[in-house]
Amino acid sequence: MKKLKFVGDSYEVGSQLGVIYRENGRDLSNVVINRRTLAKQLPIYRKYFPSLITEIEGIAGGGGFDLEKLFYVLLAQDIDFRRQNYSAIEACTIFGVKTNEGLIVGRNYDWVSQARECFKVYEKRVVGRNGYIGVSDMNTYDLRHTSAKHWSFSAEDVINDKGLFVGLTFAYNHRTGYGLGPTNIMRLIAETCETVEQAIKVFRKVPLSMPKNFFIADKNGDMAVVEHTSKKFEVIYPNKQGVLIQTNHYIAPELAKEDTVLGDRSATTSFVRYAEVAQYVNEHFESFDIKNATQLLRRSAYVYANAHRHQTIWSLAMNMNKQRYDIYYDMASGEKNDILTF
Repeated sequence: MKKLKFVGDSYEVGSQLGVIYRENGRDLSNVVINRRTLAKQLPIYRKYFPSLITEIEGIAGGGGFDLEKLFYVLLAQDIDFRRQNYSAIEACTIFGVKTNEGLIVGRNYDWVSQARECFKVYEKRVVGRNGYIGVSDMNTYDLRHTSAKHWSFSAEDVINDKGLFVGLTFAYNHRTGYGLGPTNIMRLIAETCETVEQAIKVFRKVPLSMPKNFFIADKNGDMAVVEHTSKKFEVIYPNKQGVLIQTNHYIAPELAKEDTVLGDRSATTSFVRYAEVAQYVNEHFESFDIKNATQLLRRSAYVYANAHRHQTIWSLAMNMNKQRYDIYYDMASGEKNDILTF
């Protein structure tokens, strides 16, 4: 697997990204800035993630882009898009099982078929911060814009060099606010945290712009889910067996009261996928290992998706204690797999 690597201070890393965006044909000439949204977002990023502001300045310098338009595209546009286009195709499944071999975490990232060709893995090492591997669909949230000229290195899964993993799943809730975007708060956690509890402290301090669920696990064998509406969040820990599952419906009772999944998508498989994972884990619990995780991710009836408009783009089967991260991904030529290493 080819893995791009970005190394340097924040501005230098941004400049490297800017060159790639320019070579990919990135064009901001038609971007219309919503200055009200941008005016709300910029102070939040300057307060909580100033190094990202510097990186974006580097992108503008390296790629010759208009800085204000770049700020809007990378820090604010997704809020406006979410408010105008709420509907989503089925999303993802993440689970963790504590075993004698260590904490086994499995993850399927599900999205539209076009995202299979946008899939990228990259590594970032910003001076003075934790390095991390990002797994990305290159920001294919707007299905009209999946060509390389629209790509952004924005990861839906991050694994840092301290053994911390954060992955997201779609949350059905109509609330939006102002704050860091979901993938940016994941990156902030990856760059600054080593443990699950440190990551949860970030959510307690930093506002989030839109609903998402986050699965967090570390090399100590700890894990938790943060279910977020953008206005509030709840933390869910493993059950007594040491099992934790997250699909696309809220589990926390308080958040479940305002879950819109059944109203927005009556044909959702979120509950079925949750039940399929729970049943499989229960049946194999005594001997559950990373091979079982792979089987569930890639050979299941509902967790693995291969419908016309809803497909599994990549899977992660990981032993967090051993810091082993197996990745499977589907391209036009079929299934491929590799091990992610720093």
